[in-house]
Parts: sequence; C-alpha cells; structure tokens
Amino acid sequence: GQLGFRPPLEEVKAKYYREMKKFLCIPNHFKGLDAPISNEEGKVIFPAIIDRNATHFYTVYAKAELLFQRLNKVLDQFKPWVVLGNVDIELMIGETLSATQDWELNFKALKQKGREAERLPSEIKVDCMTVSTATVK
Repeated sequence: GQLGFRPPLEEVKAKYYREMKKFLCIPNHFKGLDAPISNEEGKVIFPAIIDRNATHFYTVYAKAELLFQRLNKVLDQFKPWVVLGNVDIELMIGETLSATQDWELNFKALKQKGREAERLPSEIKVDCMTVSTATVK
C-alpha cells in the first residue's frame, strides 16, 4: 500500500492548531479577584496580554509549519520500504526473474532487507509528536 499518517496529517494539523489557539487564548479566561482588573487606560489586563504578544504569534505558527515539514520528512524516509506495495508484483517478477540465479539473489536481498527492517525504530519522536512505524515494519 500507500504510505501515510493515521490519523491523516490534515486532521493532526487541524487539532494541533485548535489546541494551540486554545492555549494562546488562556489569558482571556483569567479572572480577577471580584472586579475586572484594568490598567490605566481602562483595558482589562489579562486579555491585553494576548494583544501585547500578538506579534510573536507569527513565530509560533511558523514553528508549527516547520514541525509538519519535519513530519513529512519522516514519511519520506520510509517510502523505499513500501515501494513494492505500489507495483504489480506478478508483472515485475515475470519481467525481472528468469534464471535460478535471479531468484537466489533476490531471496538473499529479501532476507537482508528483513534484517534491516527489524532494526528500524518502532517510534520516531519529532518534537511533541511521536510517529509509530509499526505498520511499515
């Protein structure tokens, strides 16, 4: 088959951004003692925290995009492991394996790849995300 994330990366992105927005809006939910706490200009203090730091939000979202790019790179490094799932194996065998020597060579290569697959990490950590490689292995 085809290599991909479960859940799909689009869902992960949507949830990540939704949670990030909730986190960035935490000061909106702070309560004062009994009355709204205001500064000299009459603005409520806690929501002003968000306004004063809004210029930094670009960096936060840019870092999130870098995270998703690194996740895609993890996907790319496993593409060679699933390439046979994307071809007509019967046709490929018919075209490439004709002599006994061809079969022996490919069985040896298959055993070697199996040993290499066992050494693949079962999880890859990318910042706050963990990618399981169990389905590839």
